[in-house]
Amino acid sequence: MKKISIIVPVYNVENYLKRCLNSLLHQTFKNMEIICIDDASTDYSGKILDEYASVDDRVRVFHFEQNRGTLCARIRGMEAACGAFILFVDSDDALETDACEKLYALMTKQDTDFIHFGTTLHAEGGVSEQMLSWVADFLRPQNERMEGNLIRHCFMAQRFDFNITNKIWKSTVIRQALPYLQKTRLTASEDRYAAFVMLYFAHSYFGVTDAYYHYYLGIGVTGGDILSREQFEKRCTGVAAYRLVLRFLEQAGVYEKDYQECAKQFGRQIVWDCVDCWYRKLLPQDRRYGFQVLCSYFQPDQLTAAFARVYFEQEKEIYDRIRTEQGKSAAVYDRYLEWEPVADGPIRRCIDSLRQLGYTVYLYTDEKRRQENPKRYREVCGIPVFYLPDAEKANWGDYESRAERLYERIKTDRIQKLLYASPSSHTAWLDLLLAQMAGVETWKLYDREQYCRAERIRQKYEQLETEYQNLCVRFESPRILLGQLLKTCRNRYKNKEKNKDKEKERCIRDE
Repeated sequence: MKKISIIVPVYNVENYLKRCLNSLLHQTFKNMEIICIDDASTDYSGKILDEYASVDDRVRVFHFEQNRGTLCARIRGMEAACGAFILFVDSDDALETDACEKLYALMTKQDTDFIHFGTTLHAEGGVSEQMLSWVADFLRPQNERMEGNLIRHCFMAQRFDFNITNKIWKSTVIRQALPYLQKTRLTASEDRYAAFVMLYFAHSYFGVTDAYYHYYLGIGVTGGDILSREQFEKRCTGVAAYRLVLRFLEQAGVYEKDYQECAKQFGRQIVWDCVDCWYRKLLPQDRRYGFQVLCSYFQPDQLTAAFARVYFEQEKEIYDRIRTEQGKSAAVYDRYLEWEPVADGPIRRCIDSLRQLGYTVYLYTDEKRRQENPKRYREVCGIPVFYLPDAEKANWGDYESRAERLYERIKTDRIQKLLYASPSSHTAWLDLLLAQMAGVETWKLYDREQYCRAERIRQKYEQLETEYQNLCVRFESPRILLGQLLKTCRNRYKNKEKNKDKEKERCIRDE
């Protein structure tokens, strides 16, 4: 039985593979096996492995007929491993010459489930000092022993990282975890997922700061300071690892609140990582595309929570970055465009909201508006205005010309949203049906004619209320007003009676 098994997944790394294999074969510790899994490489990686295996029987090679991903390759290596302890090494990285000797001695002395050791970083492809510093902090081991819920220590407290390559593991932990590791293709977050499952079966951690692993940063999906579109999208596929973690907890019957919280944090960290990469690592010309990728992999509430966590006060910058690459267009149709100045009304508020979301906005109205005021309606508030045949004339067979013009404008302006501000128009349903069949998302706004009627009613109500208040102020109360009116009537009646008496007296004197 070998004392150490080293598992190396291999895929299209012909330029780095020999460096990796040489570092393993030149170890001062000899009682080991090197299990290499060729993941259907299309370059010379498979042939290089076979050449090394033909020279040294410690090298065992397995070839996949189809590419299955790093996770499946590692699982195949775990199944084949015979060592008491297991190391994982990526095929573009390397080990220090005395790594296996020192780590074997530590594992037998400390009697721990795994040891987390230091990493030497090598910048590839122009990786910045800032990036190197961040990765060094992330990978740095804690020079201490930990026990208990190691998943919480890793994913909640973040006391150590989730990489499995900078750790040596007891094979008993790996064998316990192996039945729960899903043989599925992951293109990102393989380490996160495997670490979560393996840490569940591990109960003790020991860290040493001595560096035994050589990590060549800037190669592979992790990338360096700049990610390509392909690298970024691969990163986002890591969301699949979160679903696998939930599946593991269910299959293992783990329902404790502590582990469920750790799983949620696992998912959050993947979203945070992808949002951070979108913000910091994509070239300006790729950010808009990158945002579409984010939206295709994560839910809106997850993304907005991630933005709020770090970029809460950067509203304008975030909105500037999320505008689509080709641009988005929306149209607002208002049959009664002249009834209220766009600059002050609800139409303008709609326009401002659309612009904030990255839309180019167009105004549509009827030809009659231009005829009534041709100068005003060429452009409104910097927004181009286009005219359709009048709705009032678009009846029955006469609707055809309006349909042709509307469809032409939708195609020319590449409209994606149509906000319809005159839904009570008798042609509204036809206009909206045409837009929907053209693949346009449609929204009905408050009818402008109804708005104006409501506004006039509101103004009349305010006028009556003002008059009433004035009367109340003048006469103190309606009761006093009524009393004064009655008093006036009584006075007028008395004066009239007096006048009658005087007239009688005058008539008597005359007789």
